Amino acid sequence: MPAATSQEEAPAGQRDTADLAGAMARARVLAAAAGVRTGTSVKDVVWTRNKTTLFRYRPIAPRAHATPVLLVYALINKPYILDLRPENSFVRHLLGHGYDVFLIDWGTPGWEDRGTTLDELVGEHLPKAVARMERAGAGGEYTLFGYCMGGTMA
Repeated sequence: MPAATSQEEAPAGQRDTADLAGAMARARVLAAAAGVRTGTSVKDVVWTRNKTTLFRYRPIAPRAHATPVLLVYALINKPYILDLRPENSFVRHLLGHGYDVFLIDWGTPGWEDRGTTLDELVGEHLPKAVARMERAGAGGEYTLFGYCMGGTMA
């Protein structure tokens, strides 16, 4: 089969991925043009595997809870929805109440990820992220908070 020469001739999955990437790029440009900064709570990378990244947010208040919170977000949407702006941030709310907050960002999928399965993400990436939380000093217990499709994955 000859290579696709236009968007219409490309396989459906490749077109969908290109459409998604384009829409996300346009949204970032519009937000930047409007001067909207999202995801402003300071965080550090704890672990990565492929495009999956485990972040740990820096505390803004003394720790009041021994059990950390692991936020698991959807595959396609961006997790900054949980940290829109300082006055509209679930992450900042948790940090302000003394929680140790971690977040899994699955990254932006591309055509090269077409072979990655949900089983791999849930059965391999998620447990490894939890193990890295423990190694980072979070302890063996945690609260798993899934949002959107992340609720199913959690």
